[in-house]
Amino acid sequence: MPRKSTVLKPVSPRQWAMLALSFALPLLFLQSCAGPSMMRKDGLSYIQLGDSMPGANVSELDGHPLTESIMEQHGYQWRVCTLAYETGQVLLESDFEGRTRVNRIRVETPEVKVKGGLKVGDQLTDMLQKTSKWNARPYVEYELMEVTSTKFPRKIFLLKVDGYDYSGEIEEVEASDLPGESKVVGIVMM
Repeated sequence: MPRKSTVLKPVSPRQWAMLALSFALPLLFLQSCAGPSMMRKDGLSYIQLGDSMPGANVSELDGHPLTESIMEQHGYQWRVCTLAYETGQVLLESDFEGRTRVNRIRVETPEVKVKGGLKVGDQLTDMLQKTSKWNARPYVEYELMEVTSTKFPRKIFLLKVDGYDYSGEIEEVEASDLPGESKVVGIVMM
């Protein structure tokens, strides 16, 4: 019995476009459902430490409404651009000198997470599962605990520790000695 040969027809540009679209749409959908954005080593996907601060006439950044203010503390002033997220905010803080560069990024929303999954709203027990090597020190002025680890360089986790006495000497504390239900209220990149 003779074998039937198959003849392949050329694919038209329209068919290529439809094929590409059939792959792109599910990927876009998955990306939109992916949950929190990821912090990068030195910032966020749309702004990094050292970048220029948003201009005075900018009212939105990466789809988030932006407001600007000036902070003053201990004789220093700096610009702060606050980006509104659905469940919190991200603050871009300038340097003190010219107030033109992003010097610090403070995340106060669970919509942005650290590589490894930690985010605002997590508890100290979640942090201790990632690594046991945490350094903690009271941030007396704001009655928070600053918690850092070499596993998460350039990141300072701000924890609200209920019942902690901030009136004493400022000294390092064992993170594992703090209550496990202490919550992350902010993550600062410097």
